[in-house]
Amino acid sequence: MTCYYDTFSINRLGIANYTIKDLENGLPMCDNIIYGYVGIHPDTYEVITLHPLQSFQFALVKTLKSKYKKVKFILSLGGDKDWEKPEKYLNLLEAGVAQKHKFINSVRDILRKYKFDGFDLAYQLPKAFRQYGNRTSPGSRKTEYHRRQMTKLIENLGRLLNKENFMLSLTVLPNIAVKDHFNVTSIIHSVDFVTVAAFDFSLPQNTPKQAYYLAPLYAIPNVSIQYRQSNVFHVLDQWKWSERMPTKKLNLGIAVFGRTWNTTKTLKDPHMPITDFLNGPAPGGPRTRTPGLLAWPEICKKLPKISKVSKKKYGNYAYRPGFTKRDQGLLITYESPDSVLEKVKMAHSNGLGGVAIFDLTLDDFRGKCRGEKYVMLKAIRENLN
Repeated sequence: MTCYYDTFSINRLGIANYTIKDLENGLPMCDNIIYGYVGIHPDTYEVITLHPLQSFQFALVKTLKSKYKKVKFILSLGGDKDWEKPEKYLNLLEAGVAQKHKFINSVRDILRKYKFDGFDLAYQLPKAFRQYGNRTSPGSRKTEYHRRQMTKLIENLGRLLNKENFMLSLTVLPNIAVKDHFNVTSIIHSVDFVTVAAFDFSLPQNTPKQAYYLAPLYAIPNVSIQYRQSNVFHVLDQWKWSERMPTKKLNLGIAVFGRTWNTTKTLKDPHMPITDFLNGPAPGGPRTRTPGLLAWPEICKKLPKISKVSKKKYGNYAYRPGFTKRDQGLLITYESPDSVLEKVKMAHSNGLGGVAIFDLTLDDFRGKCRGEKYVMLKAIRENLN
């Protein structure tokens, strides 16, 4: 059981503020805890912290390790949290040997300094490729060049970390062509595990007028070409068969949040994919204040008052019409304690090494909805064994 922990949550206000005590309440249910996220300096390519309180959070790792001896503490890079000059992630791949060595040595140094057990690369390649002048595209020579450089970076980083008994893992988005970005055969011996974040197949920021399930297990029959590969089974199949990834090194990432769209009228055809009367991301909830995002406890409180659709093979969504001209309607695609169990079953049936929760800070860590803390984490943990 791998648990992701967004260290930026320490900056949230009120009931959303995630404290070390909240973290300790969840740690006994985790085998690995991944601290997200640090970044890289755009000029030196050395690893840097991304907010002032991270040094305080990292300094507590040594104490937490002494209390939770079975938990591995891992530091993650990137995760779409490093907003300053994000093209530097491509620049690092294109940089010379000296710059890459600086990066690798800085990884080792920060792990030593704060007593972490390992490092995680959450490179989020597709976003970088799309944003900066199409510097690479699937099948292009540049893509192959970046693939080779990524392979070398992982191999060299893994070699150094292994010498010092540090772990190395990868966090990978589901919407990438694996073979375009990773030489799995070459990197397989350099990493301890790979977590595929198998969700967010439809985002209100990307498709403001169209919505799909958050993380369907399978493709809906007769669905449009756009969504035929937007499912967990297809993503795992890519890694297992196309790239011959040992299943025991593969983790299935599971979301504990929902994505939200405004609706302008009552939905004419409330069947997925939904393409009528959508109007972009709905306002964020009080926990994250992020448009298009609701944490599980926020969703949980809304569900009794709105229409719901749940299907084992695909997932959940809920919707309501607007009540006034100023109050637009709402569509939510989300996971629930029941639907995450279907993900656990798929992980078992495919012989995966484990599952990962994204993330602890978006679960009901105070038990505000049903009176039980970490209801999603518990639902997953209790059904893993």
